[in-house]
Amino acid sequence: MFQRSGDGSRSLVQEVSTDQQGAYHTRPLDSVFTYELEASKDDYLFVKADGNNFQSHKLAKLTVIAKDKHTGELVDDVFLSLSAGKIRLSQ
Repeated sequence: MFQRSGDGSRSLVQEVSTDQQGAYHTRPLDSVFTYELEASKDDYLFVKADGNNFQSHKLAKLTVIAKDKHTGELVDDVFLSLSAGKIRLSQ
């Protein structure tokens, strides 16, 4: 959970974990400040929906081995870009 200041910067206020149903609880927060929630989990993409709700998307795993066409040697530092619908990830 991040606190938004008047100049637009964000600072981490607290981290919380969800239960099996995705529910979470926080300590009391000062209503003077504006807060933003951010969701993260390995192998998932979270898209903010309405209010403080998120839609989660399980990401597929893909193993890519890049080899030189002529020598068969492994190629280092390969840039791979994948897209699926509105989701686009690059690594």
